[in-house]
Amino acid sequence: MAKIKYLTQDNNKTYYIRHPLNAELREFYGKKVIKHSLHTKNYKEAVKKIAIATDDINNKRYGITNTKASDFLRDYVDLYLAKKLANEGAQATYVGNKIILDRFINFVGNIRLTFVNDKHLRDYDTFIKTQRLRPNTINVNITVVKMFFKWLYNQAYLDIPIRTTMLEDVKNNNVSVQRLRFTDDEVLKILDHVKQFKHHKSYSFRYWAFQLYFYTGCRKTEISQLTKSDLIIDDDTYCLNLNTNLVPYKKSVFQKHLKNDTAHRLVPVHQSLLFDFMDFVNSSKSEFLFGNPDGKKIGYFFQDAYRGKKGLLGYLGITETIYDPKFDKHVTAKTLHSTRYSFINNLKQQIKFKTDQINLLVGHKDADVLHNRYTENYRMKNIKKVVDSVNYTSSPDLSLVD
Repeated sequence: MAKIKYLTQDNNKTYYIRHPLNAELREFYGKKVIKHSLHTKNYKEAVKKIAIATDDINNKRYGITNTKASDFLRDYVDLYLAKKLANEGAQATYVGNKIILDRFINFVGNIRLTFVNDKHLRDYDTFIKTQRLRPNTINVNITVVKMFFKWLYNQAYLDIPIRTTMLEDVKNNNVSVQRLRFTDDEVLKILDHVKQFKHHKSYSFRYWAFQLYFYTGCRKTEISQLTKSDLIIDDDTYCLNLNTNLVPYKKSVFQKHLKNDTAHRLVPVHQSLLFDFMDFVNSSKSEFLFGNPDGKKIGYFFQDAYRGKKGLLGYLGITETIYDPKFDKHVTAKTLHSTRYSFINNLKQQIKFKTDQINLLVGHKDADVLHNRYTENYRMKNIKKVVDSVNYTSSPDLSLVD
């Protein structure tokens, strides 16, 4: 078989054609040559596909959208997104990519594709990195734009690939400012306010979530992922069993997750909360005690929106801010995670407890995991004494504690 002169392979051994255009087609497409990927590494299959591709090119059907002005950037974005949705079927991805590419077009303008060059991408790279966005968000924006231009080239809408190497990912430095703990007065103010929800049919989570946060030192999702079966008895002690079990949820299965290996642990329930908490667990109609296991409902109430204010913290006037050099702006000094700082600080003020006991209780990654919980200092009965010692001045009622 004679070798077809315009069939070749790229670095990945994928076949493509370089199809020279006559004067009429040059004027129509605005190009001298069309490069088109055949999406196969098999020579015989590539030869079969050539006829289809060349027929579309010669009959002026190649790369043309249904719009009247098909050579503007936004038209190609619409075509790209439509094909992506058809192939992947992910509506959320479609919407997210559309927002990102709309932002790109709003910056560079809805120009003709033939006028797009490296400078537009270089300027966009500078623009997106000056926005007050998290590094991960910036990198997602850059990745989507890169994928779009790669698609344009692979579909032969571009003769020469736009160099996207100037779109460099931002290094994600996870080190950020340390948020502050709540003062005892602030803890009491929060706990006193949520008492009104203790027996509320729809909002009892507002009471119990924050009782547990302040009296266990657990992380946000460690509490929001709790199920009815996670309240267990160990060493004659009622404990929260923090695990990564699979849980039936919304006609599917939810995989619980924890931050690290030492986060897999048992946390005794504070004696003053135990009996009412057992009633709350037993009366729960869903497997997850707080409804949505991702904790968004809890976080939204606490930090985002409540009675016309920015969450419960805003409503109670706990609005202190602190400068965060990572984002070059002031951020909220106290968040949901500050409940954990408050718990740990309360314990550290009591010199009678060992640091590794506290680390084991709160699941710090530097906890000495070699300690067996049945050695004397690490039995649940003794760890429970650590939990029961937590006292924010006067709440909760500690009369039940020995």
